[in-house]
Amino acid sequence: MKKLSIIIVTYNSLKDILNCIEAIYDKSDIEDEFLEIIVVDNSSADVFETMKSMIELKYGNKVRIIHNYENKGYGQGNNIGIKYALSNIVCVINPDVLLQNFVFSKILNSFKEDTRLAMIGGKQLGGINLSFWIRPEFELFIVTTPLCLLLNKLNLYFQRFFFSFRSFTFHR
Repeated sequence: MKKLSIIIVTYNSLKDILNCIEAIYDKSDIEDEFLEIIVVDNSSADVFETMKSMIELKYGNKVRIIHNYENKGYGQGNNIGIKYALSNIVCVINPDVLLQNFVFSKILNSFKEDTRLAMIGGKQLGGINLSFWIRPEFELFIVTTPLCLLLNKLNLYFQRFFFSFRSFTFHR
């Protein structure tokens, strides 16, 4: 039984996808039979076929590859990957992510220890670390960006602090 499904949505990401998958396996601290990688490709059929060949050549059937014939964006691509996931715990990773630490056993243990846990986030390293904060729904972008940069530099994270600016309601 799979314990962790990793979903990677790609769009013309040939140069990144193999490095991403390699980093996942290189930094995996759980047995391969418990880990599932699903790549959902939003690219054209010819780009998909090239990527599929490259992944299959290197990883055989260890990586599931799905061609999304109707590219409706990143979120829809993740939903397709999640639909095919065999585990209850899903990790969404961008194709340009290169894991730096062994984190999968920590993730699985966190969900095991706290059954109320719904989501875990990771810290972005490199660049200027702004991509998470450049979002249209933040009215206080001017204030939050310098604050986020400072907290990131100090390696401080407050679980509920940034979500107090706006309340969200989710409907099923």
